[in-house]
Amino acid sequence: MSWWNRSVYEQDTELAADLSYPPTASPGKQILLGLLLPCLIGVFAFRGWQNEEIIWFGEHQPDWVRGAPARWIALGYGGAALFCHFRWLWGARGFYRIFELGTILALLMILGGCGTGMVKCFL
Repeated sequence: MSWWNRSVYEQDTELAADLSYPPTASPGKQILLGLLLPCLIGVFAFRGWQNEEIIWFGEHQPDWVRGAPARWIALGYGGAALFCHFRWLWGARGFYRIFELGTILALLMILGGCGTGMVKCFL
């Protein structure tokens, strides 16, 4: 296919298709991205849940969110930690069913937590 009739969304669909398959990783990458990174994000999310104050990374500058919406956003950040854990630990080890179910649940946590948090912020 030539460049003038290529689909505009071709790169996006390839990226989404790549995320649906488990990655390959060395043991060092499994420990770093599958255990340490999720622990770091999880501690950040837990502190945000506990203090009801969390940072929302925006396009230009980060904003601090306080109160009930911060708890929802912390839930979304916890989902991001679980996504990293299931993708880079269980997916790289070859446990496909755990990888698949965990990734789906983590993405639902991200969408539900951050989406509800933003709705509660603006309403």
